[in-house]
Amino acid sequence: MMIRKNVSLKMLLLTIISIILAGCVSGTGTQSVTSTGAEIEPTTMETGGIVETDEADFNRGDHDSNPLTTPTLSLKDVDTIFSKKTIIPKEVVPMPSYTIIPDPSDPGEIRFIIPAKEDLAERLNVSVDDIGLVEFTFVTWGDPSLGCPQPGMKYKQVPVDGYLIRLAYEGQVFNYHGSGSRGPFLCETSGVDLDISPSPGSIDV
Repeated sequence: MMIRKNVSLKMLLLTIISIILAGCVSGTGTQSVTSTGAEIEPTTMETGGIVETDEADFNRGDHDSNPLTTPTLSLKDVDTIFSKKTIIPKEVVPMPSYTIIPDPSDPGEIRFIIPAKEDLAERLNVSVDDIGLVEFTFVTWGDPSLGCPQPGMKYKQVPVDGYLIRLAYEGQVFNYHGSGSRGPFLCETSGVDLDISPSPGSIDV
């Protein structure tokens, strides 16, 4: 009699345990419930760059909400990127620091300018019309070197009336010196600081 009671008691306990385990197993696939009975929404957690998504997300099919979705480029997009031309800025050419002026109408001045233009055009192998006039000034040179002394030469400090012609071609300025007894010549050694002084406005040839 005692054996039958023990067996019945064991069977009852096994039945109760089975019911409890069955309830726990069936609740693992459902949403979590708080102590107040409110449902907790499934969450997505990021740990060290790895995204962990609750099983409920996959059950609902919310795969498009993955924050690590990588955009893809089509062949058309790639062709568009490589077909764009690279614009290379043009070299900035500095503006010349001079102004071209018209040739004077005074015969006493033009007779010196024309030979100077012809000489420079021949040197550069260009047309005389391409040579521009920047300045023509009657001056008094400090000595017979006419502002263009040659190395090793000594000159008497005697003032000489003459003229200064400045011609230009493609941004470069050329200085021509001369006097009443010497026609215009290219002075390649002349600089900004010339030993000159204003002249009355004409010279005797």
